[in-house]
Amino acid sequence: MGNSIRFLKSTQNEDDAPKTNKKRKHEDGPGCSEEMLEVLNTPKRKRIKSTSKYIYQTLFLDGENSDVTLKVCGKAWKLHKLYLKQSPYFSSMFGGLWKESSMDCVEIDVVDSNITEESLKIAFGSLYKDDIFIKPIQLTSVIATATLLQLEGLLQHCAVMIKDTVSSATVCEYYQASSQYGMEESRLCCLDWLTRNVLVAPNVLFIRDVSPDLMVEIVGCPHLYVIQVEIDLYTLLKKWIFLIQNPTWDGENKDLLKVTDAFFKDSVKEMDGKCYLEADVGWSYVPVFTKIRWNHVVNDLTSVRMIENDKIVPIGWLDPMFLYSWWRVLTVEQGHDKGPVEHLDDAVFNERCTRFGRILHKSGEYCWRWIGYSYGVDLLLSVSNGRLVTVKRNTHTQTCPQAVSLLDHRNIAYRLTISSFDTDGKEKSKKTSGIKHISLGKDEEEIALVLDSDQQYPLAVSMNVVFLTPGQDPLPTLKLPNR
Repeated sequence: MGNSIRFLKSTQNEDDAPKTNKKRKHEDGPGCSEEMLEVLNTPKRKRIKSTSKYIYQTLFLDGENSDVTLKVCGKAWKLHKLYLKQSPYFSSMFGGLWKESSMDCVEIDVVDSNITEESLKIAFGSLYKDDIFIKPIQLTSVIATATLLQLEGLLQHCAVMIKDTVSSATVCEYYQASSQYGMEESRLCCLDWLTRNVLVAPNVLFIRDVSPDLMVEIVGCPHLYVIQVEIDLYTLLKKWIFLIQNPTWDGENKDLLKVTDAFFKDSVKEMDGKCYLEADVGWSYVPVFTKIRWNHVVNDLTSVRMIENDKIVPIGWLDPMFLYSWWRVLTVEQGHDKGPVEHLDDAVFNERCTRFGRILHKSGEYCWRWIGYSYGVDLLLSVSNGRLVTVKRNTHTQTCPQAVSLLDHRNIAYRLTISSFDTDGKEKSKKTSGIKHISLGKDEEEIALVLDSDQQYPLAVSMNVVFLTPGQDPLPTLKLPNR
């Protein structure tokens, strides 16, 4: 296209270079070193004039030699069918038997409010030049326009931008756009970001824009990084409801839980003895709360007392969880269940596992356990030498605040995942053990993961564990009233 002049890099074989230099030594005159000759004979690439910029300015912006005018979104665009036919949308319009194929002026009715004059300029302009510039704030409109015009290359560029710029400031809008316009890979990219960051993002105010349907998907995800334990998801949902119900609140993160608790305390006072989720205003949030793994919450007394005092979830809704947990305690304490013996497939493991997590802010020596009764297995996770991550079944070496099984061996299945991330929450590295099935003796320890010697921090640790043999009976669900 056009009269573009380019100096291209030489394709000369390196093996021939010395011969060429020697041959030209006398031609270039005495006193020229081989280094100087190499400099003199190495072509340099330089763009004298950009054909692409000329085409974009002359044909697209100035509309010279236009053979069709498109009237879209209140603006007349003087364009060229040859360039427009790069789009399947226009290729069909101008290349078939449609009446528009012979028209000099075509009016396109746009019903999608996301499509704007600005996004049309970007989309049409992309047909006239190779490089385009899009701001993150423009992505939804550009995706909408590219979808209408079937510009696959532009959509791919938007997908790359989503991956590169996803953060707490953009993730909700990106997720909505990806879902609305069928960009499944980008939707999963946003969901993956949310499952890693929703509990650890420095500024939690972004969750105000998380829709109930999306929150259902996040809370229900088996790969969710739960920091620290399942009850912390309940606390997150309290904050989420408060932020939705108070859209103008923009205080600091450190004050959020305090004002959230005050909000619910005042709200339930006016509900005639009902808990928040029983009232009309709270009922729409119930599907999200059903995704919490309550059978792992009721195993901790402090957590149960919190739920009872908050009066958000009626304590009676948890009756099936108490019954299920007591039944499983009896089977363990009386020696009928030593943990999963047979290999668990991914679906069963993901459904039954507990979800634990922690953030390690810097390299060091760590050893910890998570709160809650774990059916006699006091599981310790340790990081030593900055690299070695181990799991240990503690029975005698350290004091344990709960009953510990003294059986010779206990079986567990676990999956340990450790990721590093940047300040925007994007994943930089990831290691996982996969699902492992092990039998641990008393105070026995096993290596779970070995981190890289140059491992970057902070690290997000996600630990999923199945302590019990999965039964044939389904997991209990909340005892919801009929409405």
